[in-house]
Amino acid sequence: ILVPLTQRLDMQAMANYFQVKKVRMATPDEVFATTGYQVGYTCPFLLKNPVPVFLAKAAESYQKIAISSGEPGQEIMVTLEDLIKVTQLTVLTI
Repeated sequence: ILVPLTQRLDMQAMANYFQVKKVRMATPDEVFATTGYQVGYTCPFLLKNPVPVFLAKAAESYQKIAISSGEPGQEIMVTLEDLIKVTQLTVLTI
């Protein structure tokens, strides 16, 4: 879930979206096993296993978004349009 740095992920809103009682953050081991990336450096594309990518609606107001490249200290600036094309992300009002 891509969320602007100025916001926090609302876990209750996520639970409501997925129609479950409770959600939790994945453990570092779960993230690595699923994506092939370490927590903090997870790139939303070129994932080890296909997973859905979500974007907080608040991020739509940015013309360009900085995302991790999968390497420490290496970000990629992409347009929202390109990010949507590459990841087929879903925008969430959370």
